[in-house]
Amino acid sequence: MTAPNSFQQAAQMAGGNLAAQPQQQVAADTSGNLTASFQGEKSQLFGGRVLPPSLLNKTHTLGTERTGLIVTAPYDVQSRDFATKKPKFWANSPLPDGSKISYEPLDYITKEPLRPVLDTVIELATDYRFDAAECAAVKRDPTLPDDGSRAFYVSGDDLKQIKREIGRLGLHNEQEMIGLRLTVKRAGQKPTTKGNDTWINAVSLSR
Repeated sequence: MTAPNSFQQAAQMAGGNLAAQPQQQVAADTSGNLTASFQGEKSQLFGGRVLPPSLLNKTHTLGTERTGLIVTAPYDVQSRDFATKKPKFWANSPLPDGSKISYEPLDYITKEPLRPVLDTVIELATDYRFDAAECAAVKRDPTLPDDGSRAFYVSGDDLKQIKREIGRLGLHNEQEMIGLRLTVKRAGQKPTTKGNDTWINAVSLSR
């Protein structure tokens, strides 16, 4: 999950101000394991844009490294639970199970509106293509076109690493990220309270 602050605060760590991005009208491609985040989606019946599949999915094991060129300015979308697809919100009042994440838009005690949990989407051009085995594993229609477009869905420690890279490169806004190379490596795993280990990634940006 992401920290409460959005990607637009990254430049404060880099010594600049990130320009606010307009709301994106997108719908999620569920191929992979991190593509179920979207906000303000339009119907796909009349050409609503579909987000690219995830750069990394459940077929990629420890040590897998993938890279791509950033093709659009990163933007935020509301995070959703991978299993239930329910949108996530930051809980104001402590939940009975101790969780900081609510799946209801209103505080269960005060009934005040809750802030959405945000993920950051970084769209990439890559040299990767789905083969038949990978399509079967992630339940992707093998007849769908694949031009190598992928996206890295950034939250948690990945977001912190991206912010550090922004500071290291001296970037001042999202537009300056276009054309940079993003590399992500699956470097480890850590257990969660839900019983499913989460990936620890090594994330870097380069010119």
